[in-house]
Amino acid sequence: MDKQDAELIKKILRESIRLETNSFEYYHHYSQQDGLTPLVQSLLRRLAEEERAHRFAFVQEYRAFLNSSAGKKSEKDAEHMNFTLPKTVEFCLNKTLPGVEVAAVSFPGRFFGGDNIMHYTINKGVYQGELVLLYDVMGHDFHTTAVNSFVSEITGRYVEGIVPAPRPLAGSVVSGLFNRINKEMNAGNEMEAVFLTALFFLINPASNTLSFANSGHDHPLIFCADGKLRSLSGSQLLIGIDSDIEFTARDIDFNPGESVFAYSDGLVETKNARGEMYGRDRVIDILRKVFSDNPKAHPSYFIEQSLRGLGRFLGTHKPQDEISIVALRRRDVK
Repeated sequence: MDKQDAELIKKILRESIRLETNSFEYYHHYSQQDGLTPLVQSLLRRLAEEERAHRFAFVQEYRAFLNSSAGKKSEKDAEHMNFTLPKTVEFCLNKTLPGVEVAAVSFPGRFFGGDNIMHYTINKGVYQGELVLLYDVMGHDFHTTAVNSFVSEITGRYVEGIVPAPRPLAGSVVSGLFNRINKEMNAGNEMEAVFLTALFFLINPASNTLSFANSGHDHPLIFCADGKLRSLSGSQLLIGIDSDIEFTARDIDFNPGESVFAYSDGLVETKNARGEMYGRDRVIDILRKVFSDNPKAHPSYFIEQSLRGLGRFLGTHKPQDEISIVALRRRDVK
């Protein structure tokens, strides 16, 4: 295969991933509209899941092509890891900060795996708040650990280098970090065929806002103070696929009493002994009950109940992928 054909194939696969991402967003967005009949809503959800599966397949093909064209051995992504859910949850992040409570878990561990969770407090003039990062490196080998170190270093340098501005752009801290990581991942050959799904949050209690950006993750869930559940749409292309893409962030109101729940795909895609997938609907059912029974519950309680629900679903079966969860709750600034 000559270089021209190889570049054309990569372009076609990248565009296919982009189209599947846009289609997923389209169907998922309309499935959240009020006034839909159960039949129409179910159809839209099913179409959204079909597009997500197609996107995953194209990403796998793109990654395999990059590896083969570079003379690398294909990674055995189909080989799942197996671990047992702990009886007592050990949080990698569990803090009560001014105006916000934050909790997070990552199983089986954060140092030798693809999932990672990070937290920074930002205090740079008008740039204020708690920056929480959840991302997943595609794959389950030791190379993903090197990628985690790479991303952590970029993030640390980025946060330290934030310059206070008199009129900050909405979501600029979050989108800027997304774009910095994407540019640097595409700049080096050692990061070729490496992609991230990511969710970054910046919570600013002083302005009652939440800035977020999403590349390929399930849409986070927000429980509003009035008890309504909303899905935070806006998933973009995976980090690392296209160096020219400009990622954007959204700013939304995030008021005291409201909670956000986000997770990696390992939570919803885990299967039991019968081959049934846990799924997003089971997660939502548990969270609705928790929020209904105790809307002021600490985020750690949301996570504990979600994992217990997963444990009941699995029985003696073990998860097949890493599982990471982040939960946030706005509280009054005292």
